Amino acid sequence: MSIREIAMDAAAGACEAADDLAAGRGNPVVRNLRDLENNTNEIVFDESFTLRQAEGDKMYCFWLASADVAVEANGRGEGNPGNYELGNFSVSWPAGTPPTPPGPTFEFFEVDTTDGSIGDDPIDGALEVTEGATATYAVKLTEGTEAEVTLTAAPGVTVNPTSLTFPHTDGTSDTLIVVLTATHDLDVENEDVTVTHSADDFDDATLTVTSMDEDVTLTVGESSITEGGAAKTFNVYATLTNEQEADVPVAWSFGGGTAVAADWTATNVADMTITAGNMSDTVEVTLTANDDVEIEGDETVNAQATTAGQPLHLVPDAVTIMDDDPDVTLTVTPSSLNEGDGATTLTISAESDMAMPGVLNVLVSIPLGDGYTVNGEATGGTDQTVTVTIDTGNTQSNSMTVSVDPQQDDDSDNITFEITGPATGAQVGGAGKFYSIEAATVTITDDDSS
Repeated sequence: MSIREIAMDAAAGACEAADDLAAGRGNPVVRNLRDLENNTNEIVFDESFTLRQAEGDKMYCFWLASADVAVEANGRGEGNPGNYELGNFSVSWPAGTPPTPPGPTFEFFEVDTTDGSIGDDPIDGALEVTEGATATYAVKLTEGTEAEVTLTAAPGVTVNPTSLTFPHTDGTSDTLIVVLTATHDLDVENEDVTVTHSADDFDDATLTVTSMDEDVTLTVGESSITEGGAAKTFNVYATLTNEQEADVPVAWSFGGGTAVAADWTATNVADMTITAGNMSDTVEVTLTANDDVEIEGDETVNAQATTAGQPLHLVPDAVTIMDDDPDVTLTVTPSSLNEGDGATTLTISAESDMAMPGVLNVLVSIPLGDGYTVNGEATGGTDQTVTVTIDTGNTQSNSMTVSVDPQQDDDSDNITFEITGPATGAQVGGAGKFYSIEAATVTITDDDSS
């Protein structure tokens, strides 16, 4: 079988009329003869041909020259010839120097750390290594014999050594060993990083490494407790990101957050152990939020690591301590008046952010000032007061009214005054709770031009 060049628009029979292509030494591009055995009807060709041509589009055909061994009765004759065109193909030869065939590169194999044996198959996917631990892999030079290789590790892993020399000092080895360490961090997730292997005249090869997180997440089974309320018993869970081969001790306690130690009491707090092959452990605890006289917002207390910097990173979780002291807001309607409007009735009430644990009587003060009167009283008189009441279990008070009369004057200033309650911290009707008061503001808009 041979290869022949024909015209791009060649007609039938062009292959038979063409000449075999010549090889580099002037010989035709022809492959070995094949014999058709008795009782068979096919010949299989599995051959490769290298063609080098100038730039441009070329058409080629495969030509098969065959003959049988039939002879005449006298034993003479050369058999019956049979020539066949087997097919054709075209090639568009590009301009310029042909690209360099792919050069030698590297393959990576896992190494059994118990006996140092190297796996039979290259690593498929990523090499897994536990965060903070080491793994060993082998680098094999393929389609090459000599190389000075530089290893570049992305943040998150380190390698030792950082360079390799092929062949090894024994002069024969094409497989060298690298020890990889995954850096411990505080990210509670697995991370993929890379180690790049590069050398002159080689294609870079990258090994993907999955750093398997070994940190523990703490989770509390109760999201909140109420200050001064009943103690709550619930579970605290310690959960690994990935299963570990050895027991994992978890030293923890309540602390931190925005609450101080006097704000809560915890019992039955005990360290946990996540045993080898398991993902979690749990402990049942009781937490009480201690009552106090502080007017404060909600606070948090964390389930957290006992010792900072311990080998495992413990991700904390928080319980919210709900403040049980009411926050009361005064409201006034309308809150805006105009100079010269005449006497206007203001309606005053109070609203709590929680159901009142006892009866709350709020003494509300409406100050006197220049430019207006309250219930007919002007500056120099006695500040006016009303009392609004929030009953036990309610959040809204009754309403009380006062009459405010903005006075006509010659200045051009607006007037603002606050309607206030008693000092924050007064006790609620013997309920042992303390409240805060937020004032209401009234504005009188001047009608004179500035």
